[in-house]
Amino acid sequence: MTKTQCYKCKAVLTEKSSIELFGYTVCKPCKKSLGLLQDQTIKRHLHNFDHTSSSKFDSKSYPEEIEQRLNYIEQHYISSKIKLLHIKERLEHL
Repeated sequence: MTKTQCYKCKAVLTEKSSIELFGYTVCKPCKKSLGLLQDQTIKRHLHNFDHTSSSKFDSKSYPEEIEQRLNYIEQHYISSKIKLLHIKERLEHL
């Protein structure tokens, strides 16, 4: 049996006790703490988004909005990582 680690709390997990979410391993308590939305809530958000963004200036759909947010987060993550790696490299030379 392979042992893995929860990305959040670093608990050592067995294959049976680990949960795989989008390429990340999570334990059950940490999964609960992520605040994942249930399908009913997502449907409500979709419905509310479609009704509130019906102006001619904001023609994005809810899935497009989610994709845009994911892209922003990824770009921010990469920029932050580059900055921190740069600092780490410079510290080695100081």
